[in-house]
Amino acid sequence: MNAKMNYSDPKVVEQLRRKNFDKVMPYANGVVEALAKMGKRGGKGIILFDTTGRDGMQTEDAFVNPSKEVTQSKIEVVQAIAGWGIPCIEVGYPGAKYAEAFAAQMIAEWVREKGLGTNLVGLAGTTREHIKAAMDAGMDEVHIFSSGSLPHAWTKRRKSPGACADDVVEAVKYAASIGFKKILVSLEDAFSADPVFIAQAANRVADAARGKAVVRYNIPDTIGVSNPIHSFAFTSYMMEKAGVPIDVHFHNDGDCAAINAVYAVAAGATRVHATVNGLGERGGNTSLSKFLVQMYQHHRIIPGNVWGKPLDISRLKEMSEFIAGLSGIPIPANEVGIGGAAFAHVSGIHADGYRKSIKEGARHSVYVGVDPTVYGNKEKVVRSALAGKSNHLVAFEEFGIDVEHPAIAAKIGEITASDTKLSATKHVSDAEYLLNAFEQIEGRKCEALSLVEVRDVVFRKNANGGQKMREGARATITVELDGERITRKGTGNGPVDAAVDALNKAIGERDALKIIEYDNRSMGKGSDAAAQVKLRVQDGGAPMETSFMGPNTTLIAVDAYVQAYNAIRALEVLRHKYPAKQA
Repeated sequence: MNAKMNYSDPKVVEQLRRKNFDKVMPYANGVVEALAKMGKRGGKGIILFDTTGRDGMQTEDAFVNPSKEVTQSKIEVVQAIAGWGIPCIEVGYPGAKYAEAFAAQMIAEWVREKGLGTNLVGLAGTTREHIKAAMDAGMDEVHIFSSGSLPHAWTKRRKSPGACADDVVEAVKYAASIGFKKILVSLEDAFSADPVFIAQAANRVADAARGKAVVRYNIPDTIGVSNPIHSFAFTSYMMEKAGVPIDVHFHNDGDCAAINAVYAVAAGATRVHATVNGLGERGGNTSLSKFLVQMYQHHRIIPGNVWGKPLDISRLKEMSEFIAGLSGIPIPANEVGIGGAAFAHVSGIHADGYRKSIKEGARHSVYVGVDPTVYGNKEKVVRSALAGKSNHLVAFEEFGIDVEHPAIAAKIGEITASDTKLSATKHVSDAEYLLNAFEQIEGRKCEALSLVEVRDVVFRKNANGGQKMREGARATITVELDGERITRKGTGNGPVDAAVDALNKAIGERDALKIIEYDNRSMGKGSDAAAQVKLRVQDGGAPMETSFMGPNTTLIAVDAYVQAYNAIRALEVLRHKYPAKQA
């Protein structure tokens, strides 16, 4: 180490990294054989370590909710993941602040009350106060960290990596002395550090707790610079040189975190750190869903749950959507395995393949490599400007309409052409599609419900004249329902909620629609930008998707509701007149 060297200089950092990478690359030999053997080994011995409640909470703008403190979100995140059966969960940094310690204590009490058996981990620096805080919070395992690479050690701490390792050894001794039976050690930026030093440090910390605690050693790719071959090589080196079980913790700055974790497991790592939806600092951490999809799809491996059985990955989409809802960070539509479009077919060629596959009794189409239900997802055919006749045949069949009825068969071409024209400029919702199809087939529009007027959409005011959202809003709506004009007043926690309440009162309890999903997004950047509201509504049957665009959010939400109501009525007519044949 050269005290005069600028270890934060990017050129110096890169030179050191390349030098250290080269030291382990001879250990990349055998990667193909190791991947093949991994598939035969199965999921035994692979432990999932979820850090959504710690590292995942550090995502920019995540878990920001005016009606819920971050602490409560953390508790809900960990409870959901523990209930799913993830065996090891890092819940936070109890020594950092009171809120972290409180959340960790609440989680520990809940897990023990439920008898889940989850191994709870608390992060700690090398100070005794931090380690004691993890013990006081009821953690089963303490995760002690310091710096491993020269740039990190010197820039952050003005210490050598060796001095940081000295601190960790003393911290491990203290942790064992106060009763921790399980200790995890991380030296940050290990994948960029000198592998000889990282392995030596692993053996030192193991010796420090020998006979008192089980030590695991985590090798973190803190800045996300590793790649699959390097990941395999570095982990293989550690398996040979370090006499401790190995964890891996990858960041996704280079878009390799999940595949790096797979290759590290092939090399012998037994515990993988991940977050739901890949949440985390900067580009995020190893995505739990991506790791599980890669392990299953390519190797047919499902890691175990806390009860010693394979994790129920059919809940993967459900869990990912739950965390997305809490965090406010949406799942990309094309996210592998769990995205809404992950198994969607747009083109007519694909739709034709899907339709013929399903008619022959296949669980999924020839255009899909794995059964989507494995991940809790489903295959679907969608309509767009690129759709063909088969897309519309599938849509009608799924709506429960007989596509072989002469009245339907004669109009499929017109419906396809009309929908293609509409889809060229916008998203066509199920509701709009059904209303268009109804008009093509029946020669008239379905307008059982029409909007006459929306007025008095206001917030209630407090004494100072400011908006007080918790007291809510009110709206008055006039509609025509089957030729009868009806006016009703509604209240809610905001103008859209109040307008929907008025609509439901006008329609009547029996026919009122329940909104099960609401999405509102801007279609521009200025204050005059139009908005698009998407709703999923239900009247007791299957959900109906509807959407509308315009400058006034409340009005377009009302329009979308009216569109959905009319579409449901239209579908009732079509199903009655042209019922699908029973299989």
